[in-house]
Amino acid sequence: KQMAEELGVSQKTIRRDLETFQQVGFPIRQTTGQFGRKQWHLDASREAPGLSFAFDEAVALYLGQHLLEPLAGTVFWEASRRAFRKIRASLSTEALRYIDLFAALFHQTARGTSDYSRKAEMIDRLVQAIEDRRQAFITYRSLQATESVSYPIYPYGIILHHGSLYLVGYAPDHEEIRHWKIDRVEEVTLEELRFQRPDDFDLRDHLSGSFGIYHGEGEVHVKIRFSAEVARYDDWDIAELYERYFAVVREAIRSRLFDVVGHVDLIKKFGHRPAGDWSHLADAVCEEAARYDTPIELNTAGFDKPVGEQYAAEPFLRRCAEAGLPLVFGSDAHRPSEVGRHFARAVRLAKAAGFHTCAWYQARRRSVIPL
Repeated sequence: KQMAEELGVSQKTIRRDLETFQQVGFPIRQTTGQFGRKQWHLDASREAPGLSFAFDEAVALYLGQHLLEPLAGTVFWEASRRAFRKIRASLSTEALRYIDLFAALFHQTARGTSDYSRKAEMIDRLVQAIEDRRQAFITYRSLQATESVSYPIYPYGIILHHGSLYLVGYAPDHEEIRHWKIDRVEEVTLEELRFQRPDDFDLRDHLSGSFGIYHGEGEVHVKIRFSAEVARYDDWDIAELYERYFAVVREAIRSRLFDVVGHVDLIKKFGHRPAGDWSHLADAVCEEAARYDTPIELNTAGFDKPVGEQYAAEPFLRRCAEAGLPLVFGSDAHRPSEVGRHFARAVRLAKAAGFHTCAWYQARRRSVIPL
């Protein structure tokens, strides 16, 4: 009765849930006290019956324990530590010495990971709110804010992303699903109000269209800039890099494995070009493509890249037309909305370069149509 009143459900629901837990193997035992009062206890000391591991399974689990370190402070952390202590106790001294040497070959960086050891009770309340579908009142301070703000939320689930925990839930005051980094949650209070989570809500599906943990409405354009050290262009002499790149392109044509030479001068994507004239490289590609009757693609994706122009460049296109090469149009689409992008512009460029027809393929068979 006390549990039913505390949780706001019927006594029948409490009995049904307790029976369900016992049926699936939870170590719940019932005791009867004074005046026939019944109590239920979760016997955490009782081991799962018949649970054993092969030696390699135990070693794999033991070596993988550091992967759970981001969960410190959660309800799973202490239980996992007890489990790993039992595995360690089952291994011999010699086996442990060898495993520890083997473990030194692997290292997980901790940069950017969060420590939740001081937020255990708060995380426990959030998990309870998620399980019971109870409204929680949180005090949160966003990264840009100068002061903390308190408001109600409907918690849906928790995500581990790049070593940090994030809470996903519905913010009724804003009428939208939001994400909160648990590092910035200062206080959590559980309310008696219950909420109904959408039946079709799934954390994996919800994040499928996210950029990392960021989730917005509709398409969000993101620009990623790489430093020269990461891009490694500075490690190369650009002229030598172009020589090597187009040598590989010519080799690909000679292999006869490909129907079309796609984005032939893709190497310019980030705007790096050799000083001086490199037309001899384009001439060599055109000569090879003509020898093997291999079309060149006019790819429009380059308009939306740092280089800001199509593949191939206009001088390259003119050389292809002069060599009598077939031309294929491509948009390099990564989503349906990009199919055929900039094609009107591409047709104008092709005509200006001297092309009068274009090729298209069906089942690897080429057909030609006029522009």
